[in-house]
Amino acid sequence: MNYTEMKQAIKKACEDLQVEKYDIYYMENAGTGVNALFHDINNFSTESRAGICFRAVVDGKLGQASTEAMSEEEAYRIVEAAVRNAKLMESAEEAMIRPLGDVYTDAESLHTTAPATAEVVETTLKLQEGIYAADSRICDGTESGLSYDTLKIAVANSEGVDLSFETDYTTVYAEASAADGTEKYSDWTEKAVDFKDIDLDELIKETVDSAVSRIGEASCDTGRYTAVFSPAMTATMFATFFTAFNGEAANQKMSRFADSIGEVVASPLVTVVDDPFLEGSRIHLPFDAEGTATVKKNVIENGTLKTLLYDMKSAKKAGMESTGNGLKASYAAPVSVMPTNFVMQPGTDGTEEEIYAKVSNGILITAMNGLHAGANPVTGDFSLSSAGYMIKDGKKGRPVKNFTISGNFYQWLKDITMVGSEVKVRSPRGLSTFNAPCVVVPNMPVAGE
Repeated sequence: MNYTEMKQAIKKACEDLQVEKYDIYYMENAGTGVNALFHDINNFSTESRAGICFRAVVDGKLGQASTEAMSEEEAYRIVEAAVRNAKLMESAEEAMIRPLGDVYTDAESLHTTAPATAEVVETTLKLQEGIYAADSRICDGTESGLSYDTLKIAVANSEGVDLSFETDYTTVYAEASAADGTEKYSDWTEKAVDFKDIDLDELIKETVDSAVSRIGEASCDTGRYTAVFSPAMTATMFATFFTAFNGEAANQKMSRFADSIGEVVASPLVTVVDDPFLEGSRIHLPFDAEGTATVKKNVIENGTLKTLLYDMKSAKKAGMESTGNGLKASYAAPVSVMPTNFVMQPGTDGTEEEIYAKVSNGILITAMNGLHAGANPVTGDFSLSSAGYMIKDGKKGRPVKNFTISGNFYQWLKDITMVGSEVKVRSPRGLSTFNAPCVVVPNMPVAGE
């Protein structure tokens, strides 16, 4: 039984069991992945998984049940289970099903070139051997991988909502290890692309150059530096402290942005957008897991907080409307507030190289470790072991490691003095991406030697 047939079976079960308000969420994932270590294929995997989550409203309370089995008997089982679970709920909050009436952006399903299994293997081996051949200092520990993934999501409910979305993409990554005597250094690159657009030469050069540039890294002096956060690290800061923009967290007073809409919360150079249709992203989702239409919205505009992100439940608590950010980590997971494509908009201060020239002397941060232990998403405080490069005389200089940066995310937003002109769109993590240009934060505390 496929999804369409299962959906009809669930509707029939609801009619027979007199369940009037409900919704159905379907997620289907499939993928083929290859990993190369040393000079051979180290791992090959294929995976396919599909499941349905059914939610029923009974006496104003919401119960849910999930399954991966597609049959008429299972349709009745999950409807009955969801009804039982609803009756057991003690929450006084009124459950909601999305009414018909939203206007959805006409976003085409994103289909790319589907590679044959042999092409996946051949391309991965070419990437691996190309990295080894690019520089005599590349050593064992170098690793490459490629995966092709497909995703389908569908939402239907008792109010007449009936939606679906499909995408697929290739993720290619490479981690190069370089040796200098007894010391070993590494760096990695990852891209989500159309298989036909993979540029192996570019990927090899980028990965090898990054690894080799780490050779000779050492610590730096303790002090306060003008810090340049690379695009990846700027995006990582927003991902780590997303709680600040989560409407449900604000309702629970776990975000300092609770009650701050309309206030200046960041540098006037900072504009942050949640854009479900970001150009270059492989995720263009026109609806969320509740069937709410997704829309592009400014979260921060020129330093002023314009909105937080909400699903239906958190929006009602806050007296707001859902922003279409009720997403699911998997078909069986509960609906949670998540971003679509969360983007700090580019500025006018130039490329990364032009930023270095303007900074003149400082430190470039390209890696931050210990994010789970060293960052508090609620308070915004962070103390993170980091790596990067010194900026000297306007250019990227020697590599540095084992230094610690510390501060507070909320203050970090206010302290930004320059914003780069290039945003690098990152690979999806589930249904979300975090994207940003490089930014400059002066007077950053750095603990080194």
